[in-house]
Amino acid sequence: MIYLSIIDFIEQVFQTIGTIIQKFVALLVDLFEKVVGLFWVEGTGTVGQEGYVAPHLTVLGVLLLISVATALTMWAFRFIRSLLRVKTK
Repeated sequence: MIYLSIIDFIEQVFQTIGTIIQKFVALLVDLFEKVVGLFWVEGTGTVGQEGYVAPHLTVLGVLLLISVATALTMWAFRFIRSLLRVKTK
């Protein structure tokens, strides 16, 4: 039978919790990198050399930016309109 002191047990618990947190954060980082890959493509090569491809947005990234800009513009117009309605009443 292995006897563990309370301090050893607490150290093992915190080490286990630390390992779980590290793996969870690594999973979130990996997921974020894969999602960013849907919207952004890294460049290849060196500027000025043959075969250079600049970093750029994908088609999905462009559509996302257009939809965000449209939504923000519509929200701003609605907000201004509501301010004018409140002021005129």
